[in-house]
Amino acid sequence: MPASASRSAARLAAAVLLVVLVGGCGQADESTAASQASTTSSTVAPTTTTVPPMTAEELAWLRAIPKVHKKIDRTLETISELTISAMRMLATTLRSCGRELVRAGSPSERLEPVYVLVKKGCREYDKGAVCFTTAARIGIPFGGSAEDRKQTKAIQCGFDARAKGGVPFLDAQDGRGDQSGGWLTRPFSAIDLEGLPMRCIIGRRPARLAIAVVCAVLVSGCGGQAADSTAAPTASTLPPTTTIPPLTAEEVAWLDGLPKMAKRLEEEKNKIYKAATAGLTRPMMVSLAETFGSCSRELARLGAPSDRLQPVAALAKKACQQHRKAAKCQATVASISDASGGVVVGSPQSRTWERAGRCAEAADKKATQLLEDAQAKGHQIRATVGVG
Repeated sequence: MPASASRSAARLAAAVLLVVLVGGCGQADESTAASQASTTSSTVAPTTTTVPPMTAEELAWLRAIPKVHKKIDRTLETISELTISAMRMLATTLRSCGRELVRAGSPSERLEPVYVLVKKGCREYDKGAVCFTTAARIGIPFGGSAEDRKQTKAIQCGFDARAKGGVPFLDAQDGRGDQSGGWLTRPFSAIDLEGLPMRCIIGRRPARLAIAVVCAVLVSGCGGQAADSTAAPTASTLPPTTTIPPLTAEEVAWLDGLPKMAKRLEEEKNKIYKAATAGLTRPMMVSLAETFGSCSRELARLGAPSDRLQPVAALAKKACQQHRKAAKCQATVASISDASGGVVVGSPQSRTWERAGRCAEAADKKATQLLEDAQAKGHQIRATVGVG
């Protein structure tokens, strides 16, 4: 998309330049009166669209959304044994997603993409609620009976729906349903849609180039109209000198924030692994998936990087994409695990469990390496440009 935007802006610059040359340059031998009568002067001015910041109502709506997801996760963490009452509690908690969404009120038009994602997650949670309700109604069946198999299938359905429902929430929190890089988790005092996405910054650069080309033509004027001048113009032949300014305070803050973000992610992962003395339980797996998924949100909190920090931002974004992949794989592992985090050896679920576990581990390693590469690139830029 940025390449397409650049080509479009380049064509715009060429078109505007042609209009200026044809419409603004007249014949030098025409009389002043005729020129004034026949020449139409038009001023091309860039149009700036200011997107207003979030209103108090929009902020209130956004604050309510993550609470729904956290409430469900907290309930899962409190359940150590899947009793009949625990299954009923899970059903009630999952079903509350839709109620909480209605209670939050109607979103504004620009929050509709986030609403669509969250509503999709609530539909999956509703399916999980039905499955856990079915499992609870069966009670305590005889082992190996048809009712036992039915209950096992219903419980598995409930956990699968819970995992699927969490993915749209992660998408919403990562900013995939909006244009601001993550509305749900950025500091609410700093939410302002104008100029935040990288693609918008990249998209405006060709537009500024087009305006610069037009301004250069208007300032320099037309060669034909200067022919009547009796004095020959004097032009300097010295080449221009370009001085690269040092890093600004904002750029330094962004670069300093990247290793801090990477350190927080590692600390959160290590905290979970250290607590898993007897292996990862299902709640621990859920927490690990959420830690992986927090990368994009943490990166969005750093703000929009400047143009010359884009190479660093590109590597960091790729790292968060890998962490997101790890989050989905880890969520799959959690969805097919029992409360202790295991599966029956040799079962169809065990093969999926192993594949998803390997996927999460590999994606996490790639993400860690990419974050290290991003930090190294940042050090290189800092050493080359210097700090103001």
